[in-house]
Amino acid sequence: MMIFVSPTKTVTLRRNDADNNDKVYPGVRTDRKTARNADGNQIGGGILTLIKSGVQHNVPNSNILPDNDHTSDAHVIDIYLENSIIRATNIYVPSIKESDPNDHRIQNFKPTLLPSGKNCLILGDINAHSPIWDQWQLRNNIVELIEDFVVDKDLTILNEGSATFISPATGGSSAPDISICGADIAPKITWTVYPATLGSDHHPILMDIEVPGFKGQNKPKKNMAYKRANWDTF
Repeated sequence: MMIFVSPTKTVTLRRNDADNNDKVYPGVRTDRKTARNADGNQIGGGILTLIKSGVQHNVPNSNILPDNDHTSDAHVIDIYLENSIIRATNIYVPSIKESDPNDHRIQNFKPTLLPSGKNCLILGDINAHSPIWDQWQLRNNIVELIEDFVVDKDLTILNEGSATFISPATGGSSAPDISICGADIAPKITWTVYPATLGSDHHPILMDIEVPGFKGQNKPKKNMAYKRANWDTF
């Protein structure tokens, strides 16, 4: 996930293969602690959120996943705007095949601890498939949790039916990437899926959020040093 802020809008681009440039985009990184694959011998991976320099933000020490969820990755970032705060959550929930005897992972993901205020923004590859946002895949075991969470917390699903993923193996489309937001910012968001994958198997998702302004880093005021000028050279 990448976050940019300009004086008139916040632009959030979620993609899974962003490169980290600490000078321009300081990163918030959460490494995967358990293996992604079924046999448990490949631990690599995790999530990364890049934030353009100058955007005031904070990473709260929030426990937003159940203690027994050892397969999901998530972190929260508070983005400070002029008159409000957007609490953005970047989350990954793996696709666990409970019918596969070789997949010994346990799906303990529950969304109940995720931030759910009126200014929340939840972006993630959650691998929950519902006809509401995914016309290609059958409903799976965690989609009811997402649907109930959205209804109970009065949230909005921004997906409008576009595919966000192309399977490298089959070329088939699906929409495992879900964008959810609170009531206050839902009317201000323009949600778009880029047609090009830019070398990934996921499509980048671009969201423009109209806000009155933001709190950037204070830059020192520059004054002309007239007394130091060599006026003879002019």
